Amino acid sequence: MPLQVTLVSLDFESEEAPTTFTFDKDEIRIGRSDDNDIVLSSSAASDLHAKMVVERGGDDPRLLLEDLGSTNGSVVGTTRLLPNVPHEIASRERIIIADYLIKPQLINVDKQKVPVPEPCVAVDSSSRNLERASKSAGIFLSNMDREFGFFKPTSSQNNLAVLGDVLAGSVVEESGVHAPRETQVVTQPEVCEEEHLSIEGKEALPVPTTIRGTVGSEDITDLHFSVIKLLTLEGVVTHQGKPLPGVVVSAGELGESVTDERGRFLFARIPAGTAYNLKFEKRPFRFETESDVSGELLENICFLVRATRLCTISGKIESNGNPVPDILVCGGKLGKARTDRDGIYRFENIPEGTSYSLTPELEGYAISSPKAKTFNQEVVPCE
Repeated sequence: MPLQVTLVSLDFESEEAPTTFTFDKDEIRIGRSDDNDIVLSSSAASDLHAKMVVERGGDDPRLLLEDLGSTNGSVVGTTRLLPNVPHEIASRERIIIADYLIKPQLINVDKQKVPVPEPCVAVDSSSRNLERASKSAGIFLSNMDREFGFFKPTSSQNNLAVLGDVLAGSVVEESGVHAPRETQVVTQPEVCEEEHLSIEGKEALPVPTTIRGTVGSEDITDLHFSVIKLLTLEGVVTHQGKPLPGVVVSAGELGESVTDERGRFLFARIPAGTAYNLKFEKRPFRFETESDVSGELLENICFLVRATRLCTISGKIESNGNPVPDILVCGGKLGKARTDRDGIYRFENIPEGTSYSLTPELEGYAISSPKAKTFNQEVVPCE
């Protein structure tokens, strides 16, 4: 069962065409250096970025992707992979590495191949063949719309799925529809705007489109484009003035980002006007920002996020070595806690730097503690 991998550049200014590789081995390496099985021509890729492994232990082979400690990471779906931890992926699942979309697929050569819609339709200059070519282009692009889940248009302009209805003139040959002359639409069929991702976050971008052709004997006045500004949502998370790595930043439909060793997170190339709502998660911390973390993205934003560690105070009340249950311990502004059947009391989620004072409420006993000297001191970060 060979491994087939499709590689598509997400750099809209690049002329690099989608490429499909077929491998008969069970491990392939992906990276920027030339000795990789799949070479990524991007400065955002590490020399040895990731490896893909086929495990054939059972009836159904497993496909695994492992990020090899790359600088900018690897994303499967909306999940950023932990370095050096194999992650199981599904056939044709979308992978983002640097500026590339990668789709692996295990090919069963024993099964009959399912025919794929053919984007190139040879026609002559007659009106009948022109109509047939335009219809074929529309069907092909409509199939792309269903299979890859393109977003609906953000304005009144037509999207790629209905271009077959508005093409006028003969269609010239490039990488879309083939015909002798005039108008042609070139697109990258493997790029699904629903799955566009930045290195640490999700993007929702229109499919790159180029209209090429030759001017005939009449004016052409309906070749319109719709553009939208792309913005960046980023920030830095710190704890006691130092960068805090490993914080999961959730942004709803934009996906997730994980702070790096410098505490940075990034959601890039986001269409202006996109709604966002950031949530931060890493135990045992809580997070504060000086500005609102939800709204509509109208300009580039950089958040400064401060993390505070949440601590636990606990202890035990004993009498002659035996636990004393159901004793109320007054913690002042921390509240109250009762000992359990093992004599244990606990105060949780206390912000570091909080002063405390603990007093057991117990009549008929003389109370002592070897830690009594620490009363009214500050809580130190819990390890």
